[in-house]
Amino acid sequence: MLRATRASCYRAAVLLAGNGVYDGSETTEAVSLLVGLSRQGATVTMYSVDKPQAHVVNHTNGKEMPETRNVLVESARIARGAIVDISKLKAADHDALFMPGGFGVAKNFSDFGFKGADMAVDPAVEAVLKEFHAAKKPLGLCCIAPIVAAKVFGRKSGGPGLTLTLGCRGDAWPYQGSIDAAESFGNELKECDMDATCFDKKNKLVTAPAYMKENATPHEVFTPWQNDLTLPNPKHPLNALGDYTRFHNGVTSPETSCTGSLFPTLSTPLHTTVNRRL
Repeated sequence: MLRATRASCYRAAVLLAGNGVYDGSETTEAVSLLVGLSRQGATVTMYSVDKPQAHVVNHTNGKEMPETRNVLVESARIARGAIVDISKLKAADHDALFMPGGFGVAKNFSDFGFKGADMAVDPAVEAVLKEFHAAKKPLGLCCIAPIVAAKVFGRKSGGPGLTLTLGCRGDAWPYQGSIDAAESFGNELKECDMDATCFDKKNKLVTAPAYMKENATPHEVFTPWQNDLTLPNPKHPLNALGDYTRFHNGVTSPETSCTGSLFPTLSTPLHTTVNRRL
């Protein structure tokens, strides 16, 4: 995902929301991100919030289970134990922040999965996002994760407003209600299919749909993490993203852009489909 030499010691922070699509980070998205960072020689530190999950979901049938699990402890499964409390996450120690999707983002990092557009964001997660944004360091988010940034930085929250993607509207996109919510927060939404990535040069934000599409395949989820962010290229026109990113996959606009198929409008709010895959 980030093209770097081993000697560059590019420092990436990855924020995990648990382990498992229905109540944590989406595992394929998280692993795809980590593989991309590792392949490009980045130094990666993984973080999470130390608090109980909103609930625990049986991944064989989508039903809630009568038990309690901790978000940090569950995230450690993906991190092979090397997980750090979000209280120790500082923008000064890293060059960019990344967040895979999964219902944990909509349930543990926020309550969007339960309240929709009336959502609130976990204070620690909000503070970290604001710190990286203020430091003009890139943010890379996929799947449902952009909804958190949309809430934090939307014009209705006093932010600058973002340009981002949460996929497309249409029959193949069951969580398109998130698009309406993000727009209502005061952001510009771009409809991107699986072969596209949305770049917001002004806010140093890169977003991709991933499993927002119902029948997305693992390789489709994997590819954007590998191809759409590269490091570094000081002479590139997108040098304004901090010398960390550049355009790929036919994206052409120097400010904000997203390629992808547009589908007929159909509204299915994410929070009404909590047992479906992100």
